Amino acid sequence: MTTTAAAQWTRDDLLAYEVAVECIGHVMAFVSAELFGPSSAALSEDRADALKGKLADLAGERQHLHVGDAEHIAAIREQYGAIVRTFAQDMNRPVNLDAIVLR
Repeated sequence: MTTTAAAQWTRDDLLAYEVAVECIGHVMAFVSAELFGPSSAALSEDRADALKGKLADLAGERQHLHVGDAEHIAAIREQYGAIVRTFAQDMNRPVNLDAIVLR
């Protein structure tokens, strides 16, 4: 990236991007916890495959996220941020991973 290209984003743009990346990472952790956690042996093969697919999709979404895509960043912060906040309020409450809609 050139110096000129870096100057086109504001501090707020960069912070929003980093928050979105962190939100995706947290949601990936929730998916991983269900997929590889203590009760993972009870998962059906279909559920495990769905979770693996969701994990791969989230990783791809995070990898392809661009600081200049303000609309996508805002959507991630809204949707995934809500999931993270819900979990943070009650860490014993199960996270509804089926509610995650990837772009």
